[in-house]
Amino acid sequence: RDLHSFPTRRSSDLVQPYNNMLEYFFALIAMACFYGSFTGQMLGEQNAANVSQLAARRIISPSGRMKLAFIDLAVGFLIQFVCVVMLLLYMQFALGLDFSEHFFGMVMISGIGSLLGVSFGIMVGAAGHLKGVGKTVLTVVVPLVLCFLSGLMIGDMKSLIEKTCPIINRLNPAALISDAFYYLNIYEETSGITLRLAILAVYAFVIDRKSTRLNSSHGSAS
Repeated sequence: RDLHSFPTRRSSDLVQPYNNMLEYFFALIAMACFYGSFTGQMLGEQNAANVSQLAARRIISPSGRMKLAFIDLAVGFLIQFVCVVMLLLYMQFALGLDFSEHFFGMVMISGIGSLLGVSFGIMVGAAGHLKGVGKTVLTVVVPLVLCFLSGLMIGDMKSLIEKTCPIINRLNPAALISDAFYYLNIYEETSGITLRLAILAVYAFVIDRKSTRLNSSHGSAS
């Protein structure tokens, strides 16, 4: 089997036997991270003074709007992060997937993915030029497409993309998350994990900065 963006290894190099079902579970965790965008969208929309009474009160609050935006992001991230950790625990103890040796690493990768998902949702929710339906469509469709390309619905999707347009696998954040899980659990390949986490961290930083700026200015603009 072509392991798309993974390096070619002998079977003796594997930490555990290859199981293609793991790719579906890893893509599922990535989707769970990205659907923190629903929480983020709600937080972003609550800062629209023409929509939310809470936002109207927050505008006259003595606390700075940037500070409130960071608090929103932190709360949304914490809620989403706890949900994803619960998913990992369910997969390990209820479904019998063995993450025990790498659970902390799984949690760390999930944390970056959760931050990315919530930040994206806040950015969409705080976009004043978008209507409510348009925001919801973006929140649903963008993570779904990214996860589809990462192999959630079709297991060979990443292999197909690697053969036709490999740059998509290098840039798709859902694929980066699922690949990081794969490297950690199958190969224990730290270089592959580091590269993917670095790219995800850049995504998270850029989207986080954009979302907090929009969130802090959205109320006053409304």
